Amino acid sequence: MAEIQMLLANGGVAKGKRILSEAGCRKASELQLAGTDLVFNVPARYGRGFGVHGAMIPLPSEESIFWGGYGGSLIIIDMKARATYAYAMNRMGTTTIGDERGQSMAEAMWDILAEG
Repeated sequence: MAEIQMLLANGGVAKGKRILSEAGCRKASELQLAGTDLVFNVPARYGRGFGVHGAMIPLPSEESIFWGGYGGSLIIIDMKARATYAYAMNRMGTTTIGDERGQSMAEAMWDILAEG
C-alpha cells in the first residue's frame, strides 16, 4: 500500500520516474466536500479520493491526506514531509472508523518526522 501511495507523497515521482505531475498529485488534497458523515455521524472532509486535513483523525500536516478500511487498515500520505504511512492488520478489528493499532503507529511516525 505504501509503495503505491508514495507516488502522491513524492509529487508524482516513483523510483526515479515521473508518473504524474506535482499539480495532479496536489489535486487529491483539494477540499471537495465538508460536513457530517451521515453514516458514521462524524466530521468529514473529503478531497479527490481521500480524507483531508481537519477530518475525523489527526494528521501530521495540512498537506496530508488519508483513507482507511474496514477492520483498521489505514494509509496516510504527508505531501509536506514526502512520507507515506500504511497499516494493514493481520487480524481484523471490529471497528469501521479508526483503530487504535494503526493510529498509535501513525503517531509514532509523526514523532520521528518531527525530530527531523
